[in-house]
Amino acid sequence: RLLGIGRATLHDKLEKYALADVGRG
Repeated sequence: RLLGIGRATLHDKLEKYALADVGRG
C-alpha cells in the first residue's frame, strides 16, 4: 500500500467498518 497512503488509510477504515457491520450481523 505504498501508493497513496491517504487512500490506504481510508480503505483500512472502510474495511474496519465493514468488518464491524458483519460482526453485528
